[in-house]
Amino acid sequence: MSQVRPTFDPNDPKYICCCGCHVMTGAKILAFIFTVAAILNTLYVIILVYIATQSKFDDGYFYYQIGGFFVFIVVLGCLWYGLIKEREGWLLPMLIYM
Repeated sequence: MSQVRPTFDPNDPKYICCCGCHVMTGAKILAFIFTVAAILNTLYVIILVYIATQSKFDDGYFYYQIGGFFVFIVVLGCLWYGLIKEREGWLLPMLIYM
């Protein structure tokens, strides 16, 4: 009794997401958008550092932003690694973060 496993077809219609693009393409588009957001967040953190050194500033908010920034960078790195290496386990941190 042999059990034949069905072959994996990455072009199966069930892997098509919004706008008719493939799931991998959609994930890369989202990763690009989040990368742009990370760059903008980097500029925001730099401005926060400048403001914090020039005047009295709420330290709690500053540390909250810095901590959130580093968590976002790690999660974004996991997302890109998972997309490039096609390892689905590395996409989970982004799903949890979102």
